[in-house]
Amino acid sequence: MKKVKLIITICLSVILIVLLYFVLFLDDAEKRVYSCRSVYSQYAKYSYVEKNDEEKLITIAFDEWKGGSEKQFSAIKPIYEAMVEAFFDKTDDYNDYTLEIILVKHGSNFVIGNIKKNSDRVTIMSNFATELDYVAEAFPNASSVSLYIPVFDSISEVDKFNDLEYLYLGNEFTVEEREYIFSKFPNCELK
Repeated sequence: MKKVKLIITICLSVILIVLLYFVLFLDDAEKRVYSCRSVYSQYAKYSYVEKNDEEKLITIAFDEWKGGSEKQFSAIKPIYEAMVEAFFDKTDDYNDYTLEIILVKHGSNFVIGNIKKNSDRVTIMSNFATELDYVAEAFPNASSVSLYIPVFDSISEVDKFNDLEYLYLGNEFTVEEREYIFSKFPNCELK
């Protein structure tokens, strides 16, 4: 009976220490990221959160994506939605902040930037093979898309965006591609 009480006491002590660490040593931004663990832990490992009060910017980084490229891309939107909910929907403390989510694998990044409360006009930057079609479906209101290694069958995949202001797809656009893009987004800057 004494062994059972000792084991229960040790377990409760460990739980108490973990809770105290969580409450005392993690700042609010870290707590908000950890509150989304059930979403991101199935796709990626949390790396860090950095809060810059001067610039009103919160950067959240994940690495060690799990699974192949299809699973990686399916992770992006749920992680984005969970962070928006944690930082903007559940509190007003971060209304003036901009979020940036960085997903890293083997030195390559997929970045969702310019995330603001009540706005889905994000910026997307990726320096590994990324399907334009996926980005357009997941983030149709993106204002800026930079894919350094784009994967697409036809430039018409940009039709799924609502109002692009900037587009970079790794190479020079052909005359036909430029004309097509400008017919859809006359004020879009192409690089």
